[in-house]
Amino acid sequence: MKILHTSDWHVGKALRGRSRADEHRAVLAEVAAVAETEQVDAALVAGDLFDTAAPSAESEQIVYEALLALARTGAHVVVVSGNHDNERRLQAVAPLLELGRVTVAASFRRPEDGGVIEIPARDRVEVARVALLPFLSQRWVVRADQLMTTAADQQAQAYGERMRLLIQALT
Repeated sequence: MKILHTSDWHVGKALRGRSRADEHRAVLAEVAAVAETEQVDAALVAGDLFDTAAPSAESEQIVYEALLALARTGAHVVVVSGNHDNERRLQAVAPLLELGRVTVAASFRRPEDGGVIEIPARDRVEVARVALLPFLSQRWVVRADQLMTTAADQQAQAYGERMRLLIQALT
């Protein structure tokens, strides 16, 4: 099975006030071209599609067109949100992207509720099982009341332990 992994697109990031939209379009078109040439079975996009949680319409257009271009290569596209991505915005477009063979995991799901998916290879012989783990803030993993009443080192330890348990549940 051929898997293409990409991440940290940060679409919408400006460099010294200058838009990088054309650069983003060119690079993402190149990624799709590689997926096409190599006939990848799955394209995994691991977070930070956008540079901000409130991307511009142009940034959203660039990202969604790039995801659909990847899917048009025949690859199943899987996206997990990163710390710069807006969970709710990605959840809102997920049903539409799913129509184009793009799976979006913007929030944590139990394995049986879509937290683990199967992606068949083009030859339909091999199948990849993919655990979807989007970015989870410490606030999400360690309850707010614990954040207010425990020391920072204890919070970090609790976060690490709970993340280990979530990963264990997915695998």
